[in-house]
Amino acid sequence: MTYDREAYKKRKQEHRRKRKERLKRDEAERLWRINFDQFQYSKNARLHAAYLQWHINTGFCRKSKGEKEALLRELLPCDAPFLAMNNPEACIKFNQIFSHHLGIFGRETVNHLVTFTLDRNTKSLPEARSFNIRGLQAWVRREMRGFDFVAHVDIAPYTNFARGNQLGPFLSFHPHIVTSNADHDELFAVRDRINRLHGAFIPGCPAADVSLITPGTLPCLSNYITKEPIKDYRVFAMREDVVDPETGEVTKQSTGRFRQYSDEQASPRVQLAVRSVTAAYHLDKLVFAGGARGRETLKAIRKDALRDLPHSMRSKRQRQFSGCLPERVTPTDTGSLWTRDYSYRFENDVLRAEHLRPWKVEDQ
Repeated sequence: MTYDREAYKKRKQEHRRKRKERLKRDEAERLWRINFDQFQYSKNARLHAAYLQWHINTGFCRKSKGEKEALLRELLPCDAPFLAMNNPEACIKFNQIFSHHLGIFGRETVNHLVTFTLDRNTKSLPEARSFNIRGLQAWVRREMRGFDFVAHVDIAPYTNFARGNQLGPFLSFHPHIVTSNADHDELFAVRDRINRLHGAFIPGCPAADVSLITPGTLPCLSNYITKEPIKDYRVFAMREDVVDPETGEVTKQSTGRFRQYSDEQASPRVQLAVRSVTAAYHLDKLVFAGGARGRETLKAIRKDALRDLPHSMRSKRQRQFSGCLPERVTPTDTGSLWTRDYSYRFENDVLRAEHLRPWKVEDQ
């Protein structure tokens, strides 16, 4: 096979063009994460909840009446103090508290964003229901021993994965870690060790990533870290043509980078499937920390987040408490708290009456 120099030059030019496009997309994504403010976070969360409520009320949702009631009960704004992950008002409240304290934690210090996306922490829906988040947090604390950090476990659904007979969506449990005044060489040594010992859920890409946070952008970046799992992600490993200079043979090789796409909202089928997993999680349990300053920040976050919930009710939380409703409420003409279109009758809910409600509800 003869060596074609002109074809080689064209491939190099195409490679440079694709690299410029990739850098442009990466910069656009970085700016989006920085400029994603709390107003946009709150607006997206409430619009998503309204869309999901509309879907449940229609005939497109093939759930039973009891299942629809349980799904709609998770969206009640008055249950925000329970900090359930499926409650949009709880997510908005917790996001504001987390952003405030994370800004204090990283003030006047050098901060890095560390992300671990291990293959073993990417699970199918049946496996995700029994995933041990506390085990993941303990592993991160061991790997990040000696650093001051505050971290949050993010749960992201990916729909373009398949393992054997298992089809998507697959849920990726990956921690976003914000460090404070971490030694650069030690931090990158941790990254290299994890990349050497563990594989990423995207073949050919690194399992650990470390990036420097631009000063002044940490509070806005926290909105990205604590985002709800409402999007539909699709990720692809990037490959490039490599030409042998002697033979001219072209082969595909992984570049170690990936390209990620996401929809503004996942399909209702994917959202309801993910919510069946996240229903067991509470927002204050997804946050963890390491180091003296990190533990102090974590304590302040949980104190402010649980301020409106009495100590006597913190062991029950939203899901267990909501399960008591059918036994203790006053029956209505339809025998339920819900009308035929499943709209919620707040005035008939005895347990959530203002004079009996033991937790505080802020004005929306």
